Amino acid sequence: MTMVRDSPLSSIMASLASTQGAMLIGVLFAVFSQGILSVQVYDYYMNFSDDPRRTKFFVALLWALDLTHLALIAYSIYYYLILNWGDTPALSHRIAAFNWQLLFIGLSTLLSQTFFLFRIWIFSERNVCIVTPVLLSILATFSLLIAGFGRTSRTITAGGPAPLFIAGAVTDFMIAGILCYYVRKKSEGTRRMRLTRTLVNQVIRYTVATTALTSLLVLACLTAYLAAPHTSFFIALHFSSGRTYSIAVLVNLNARRKFRETIGSVEASFVKSTEYAGVSRGMPGPRLNRSTLDQPSRGTTTRSGIATVPTVSEISVRLPLRTYPPRSRWSLP
Repeated sequence: MTMVRDSPLSSIMASLASTQGAMLIGVLFAVFSQGILSVQVYDYYMNFSDDPRRTKFFVALLWALDLTHLALIAYSIYYYLILNWGDTPALSHRIAAFNWQLLFIGLSTLLSQTFFLFRIWIFSERNVCIVTPVLLSILATFSLLIAGFGRTSRTITAGGPAPLFIAGAVTDFMIAGILCYYVRKKSEGTRRMRLTRTLVNQVIRYTVATTALTSLLVLACLTAYLAAPHTSFFIALHFSSGRTYSIAVLVNLNARRKFRETIGSVEASFVKSTEYAGVSRGMPGPRLNRSTLDQPSRGTTTRSGIATVPTVSEISVRLPLRTYPPRSRWSLP
């Protein structure tokens, strides 16, 4: 029994479980992530058909890059586990599909992080001192990822992907921290307004949640590599890293619908509170006294002599100038 357990075949099967088997699980999880991304893309095109063409093209490009990456890793695992089942030398041989998938992860990550960098550029009013460190961190992450382009699945651990994962996590934390800082800074003058306070809280929650998702995945890759460097568990987790960045971008774009609903609900509550010449508690408005209501030149009266209230279109609510997301001639929506 011991001889069978220590046979070369059993050692090969144990090696398969921690290498190609782990990558198979990673491919299945990547398929699930691609489904989430596709739903987000569909939701975007259904709700934001009036967006600029460059933004629509950007979303389509992210989806196409991630779909191509999924096809490459699916073929790689098919090559190892189906076409070359039982061929031990083939398991350690690198194929082009597995090599090219790193490039598509790098492109998705680069484009997604650049998207958030552009928002920092707008929020900071083109502050080069703020944008430059983040840009260098993004380029460092992309360079470290491309550096593994020529390595095989078995020798990739020799180069040490730990710097790649650390650089990615640092970049995500920098982006989240800077965005949250500028969102609060831009709303300091109008923070007493209920609408601004609600929007700021929602923007910060979305920013932290999306960047935390990417950061946690990168940290999980780093933990898996440090715990089991000679296995493929960290590679399996890394299969979904670029796709996770794309999901973060789409979640931020689709969050605008939630922000619009928030604005509409606050405005509706303001109008409802003024139906009987009252004053909104959330937003300060002009005080109305009896003499003001009785003046015929300030309003209209019905046949019964009851003063009417201004319509919804006549009530103007002053919003903060830089409501999220930032708007400029060059900004993405």
